[in-house]
Amino acid sequence: MTSSIPDDGNGPFVDPRLAKYRQKMLEKLADHHHPETAEMARELLAGRVTPRQIITRHLYDNVLTADMDRVPALQQAIPAEEQELLDRDPDAWLDRLNAEPAPEPTPHPARQVRFDDDEDFSSINWLDGKHNQL
Repeated sequence: MTSSIPDDGNGPFVDPRLAKYRQKMLEKLADHHHPETAEMARELLAGRVTPRQIITRHLYDNVLTADMDRVPALQQAIPAEEQELLDRDPDAWLDRLNAEPAPEPTPHPARQVRFDDDEDFSSINWLDGKHNQL
């Protein structure tokens, strides 16, 4: 069985420009507001999981399929000039993507946790979770 991934004799060849773009996108996703999307990106960046494992083991199917209905509209929204460049010269298109600065992650507001200081836990045995009889 032959692989469709080019091999330069030292293992599968990975286009460094594509790797750079993938890295930028994963770093952006690692700060995503959706926790599972961020987790998936962090796992990929850390090398604890591969894209193949994500697909074959269905690890993040809910993340990957959540907005599939939006894909056709997003493809239609690609400016004609960009689509023409992608069709004519994919390498130049990838170089252009890599030349763009990565967007700054948007800070997320800290979660507000409300503590009820008046609540009395003195009758609870924390080892077994039962109330003590006083």
